[in-house]
Amino acid sequence: KFVSIILSLSTALVTSLVSLSPSAISSHDLFLNQLGNLFKVVEMPDERGTTVLEAPVDQDGVQLYIAIDSASFQEKARPGNGGIRLLNYKNPDEAIADAVRLAKGMTRKHDMFRTGFSGAKAVVNSQHKDLNLIERESLMNDVGRA
Repeated sequence: KFVSIILSLSTALVTSLVSLSPSAISSHDLFLNQLGNLFKVVEMPDERGTTVLEAPVDQDGVQLYIAIDSASFQEKARPGNGGIRLLNYKNPDEAIADAVRLAKGMTRKHDMFRTGFSGAKAVVNSQHKDLNLIERESLMNDVGRA
């Protein structure tokens, strides 16, 4: 629930910034400028209908991806909402693909229950096979900052 609230706030901020000028977003650079250069855009919605951002983390061997279903973008009244998944993926592409799939699944859940939210998901890709090596409190702080 805590992470879901944080993710809702993060996606609401991104949604607000993007919706300021959706037709003007023609490049990744402009998008990054609007986000204050806080995130790296990994995937734009024209590929799979989901925007994926990589957020900075303070731990080595960990990448944080935030996938926001395009139903959230340009819709201030319908921010993205979802949770977090921590796994040891084979590679970043697999983590990103899972984030996209999970964000779209969250949209379907929200649509079914008419919550007013769209889907989003934070996926943490750990290079550590033993997930107990992850400093979870630090990771939650990273998610909160994102």
